[in-house]
Amino acid sequence: KMDDINSAEAIKRLKTVSEKDNERVQAKLKVLEAVIIIQHHAQKPFEYYLHLMDEALRTALTLQDDILTADICYWLAEMYWLPGKSAQAMFYIVKAIEMQEKLGPEKFPKNSLAYKIGADVLYNTGNYRQSVDFGNKAATFQLQIPAGHICGNYNTIALCYKELEQYDSALLVYNKALQLAHK
Repeated sequence: KMDDINSAEAIKRLKTVSEKDNERVQAKLKVLEAVIIIQHHAQKPFEYYLHLMDEALRTALTLQDDILTADICYWLAEMYWLPGKSAQAMFYIVKAIEMQEKLGPEKFPKNSLAYKIGADVLYNTGNYRQSVDFGNKAATFQLQIPAGHICGNYNTIALCYKELEQYDSALLVYNKALQLAHK
């Protein structure tokens, strides 16, 4: 909810008060900076934020912190997804979801959105069957996803069924999305 100036100031303050010798904290700060600034229409080149995320990922891997690694993979997928870099987004979202499932979904409050983004990315890369799987998993978390995302998720599933030439299934899911949109 912060604007660009406030979020940049908040990051600056966090950097000054954080533990400089705690690699985990420094990695999380890099992720936070990249995510917050990108969500506020980044002023710097995409590569700058990508570099922050790469450094954070290297740290998480060195520390063998699987939860942080899974989180960073999720955010990398979102970062690549925003400018339409589907292949890179697909790699990171699939890795994030694999790790989240292995470590336990209760540790990842954005798990439902990971499945939603995964469904969208996989649809755009032509992986329709896996997109349907991710879309259905996202649908099981409906209460955790905003209504607009739920409708979009059903639309993605229906589009996949259409591409798979399963027209009855596509029509059923389109109708489910339509009913939800009317509500």
